[in-house]
Amino acid sequence: MRRPIVTTLLFLGLLLVAGGASANPFGFWAAQVPVEGQGEADRAEALPRALLEVLVKASGDGSLRALPELEAVLAEAPNLVRDSRFVTETVPSAGGEVVRTALAASFDPAGITTLLRILGRSVWENRPPTVVWLVIDDGTSKRVATSAQAAALGPLMRRAGERAVPIRLPEFDAADRATLDAEVLWIGAPEIIARASARYATAALVVRLTRRADGWSARNTLIDGGQAQDWTAAHAGADQALAAAIDGAADRLAIRYAVAPEDLVPGVHRAWVRGIRSARNYAQVASALAALRDVTAVRIDGADGDRLLVTIEAKVRLARVLRLQAKNPRLFEVEGASADGADLVLELRAP
Repeated sequence: MRRPIVTTLLFLGLLLVAGGASANPFGFWAAQVPVEGQGEADRAEALPRALLEVLVKASGDGSLRALPELEAVLAEAPNLVRDSRFVTETVPSAGGEVVRTALAASFDPAGITTLLRILGRSVWENRPPTVVWLVIDDGTSKRVATSAQAAALGPLMRRAGERAVPIRLPEFDAADRATLDAEVLWIGAPEIIARASARYATAALVVRLTRRADGWSARNTLIDGGQAQDWTAAHAGADQALAAAIDGAADRLAIRYAVAPEDLVPGVHRAWVRGIRSARNYAQVASALAALRDVTAVRIDGADGDRLLVTIEAKVRLARVLRLQAKNPRLFEVEGASADGADLVLELRAP
């Protein structure tokens, strides 16, 4: 009985968003999954798995895999598939590589967008480029992986492609080594790592792998927007550790950057910004707010002492603007302050 409900919602959603989905540079709408054979039964079994990978890729949310309503949603795979074909692929395996058969399937972008809305998710469009600092301790020394070794890091690059996370490895040249080394990365100094990463990307992922008697331990740090998030895990192999690090980074970046469906309401918001003591401060506030992705216009409406009255036009609700603003380490919301006719009060703090 659940499938007709999903199908009806899907049909209505396609009418609403048809023509609105555009080509995507990260390939959100396609995935490859392994199969046992190349018959129609194999195709039918693999299509829902491919659709799941696309839903996770497009939303950035790995927790979709555990949703109770997922079965009904995945039943829509045959209705949404645009193209599917059997291919051979080479994947890492213990002791080398193995060639296997896979189903490559692409799905309708508008349909994927609608299914994500049904699941309370949206397409994660704003994906910051992320530099991956990989430090490996094999028991004798610590080594930093560089861009020259990208081909040897298949599991890392493959999972980044599967999750549509744009990553790169550092050059670790003289410019990098002047700022940090393997020990700094291992200890974890977010401010130093963020400065070294600025030449490459917006965000930085530090992956520290340690060989153990029973496998590998991973200590990961995601640095973005002046914030650092840490998590650890143990894995049987280094391949699994690398893939899991990308999964963890993708999930955390999606929480920060993906827009929830309920936030997609345009609005005009007014804010007092305190702490303005110079023309430089004035420019810092205007540029910081204008740089927020979902903000379409910023206007300075007046001044009063050390305060600026600012109007912010955005494609999203005020709550979403505040979450975006929270990534700026110098602009803070002043909770409980009298807004004096505005929607909120922000404060510019000295570095």
